[in-house]
Amino acid sequence: IALTGPESSGKTTLSELLAKHFAIDFVPEFARAYLEQSNGTYEKDDLAKIAHGQLRAILSAQQEHPTRKVLISDTDFVVIAVWSNYKYGSIDKEIDALVHSTIFDLHILCEPDIPWEKDDLRENPDDREELFALYEEALNRYGKNYIVVNGSYEKRLKKVTKAIELIQK
Repeated sequence: IALTGPESSGKTTLSELLAKHFAIDFVPEFARAYLEQSNGTYEKDDLAKIAHGQLRAILSAQQEHPTRKVLISDTDFVVIAVWSNYKYGSIDKEIDALVHSTIFDLHILCEPDIPWEKDDLRENPDDREELFALYEEALNRYGKNYIVVNGSYEKRLKKVTKAIELIQK
């Protein structure tokens, strides 16, 4: 299960709630650790490194827990592709290939209907609705199985757990 959506749309909080609900760890967003080391400075080439770092973290979690039925990733490759295209006007072929992969059974698109939380690594407080539309367009273009969540975290959690139960049947 991958969470996707604009900055400050609740991906990490929802990942934490899902991890608690399923009594598992979640795969954190690799970009955050990467950007903390570079003081938030990055260039287009760094996005492929971030994507590969996220992939390694996901694969490592799968290898650590091969029998676990649910794996939650705090981000996905759609996030990186949309951001790359939005900020730099193109998507690296390696990132595009990762977006086309079938690692995730379900993507959770988080609507930015919650208050913006300032963070030194966040860049776009004013374009969240525009970015949300770009995420939804990308999920459709890439043929991803996804649901949109909005509202309170309780409402989001209930919708996601129900969707996960449905795909596990």
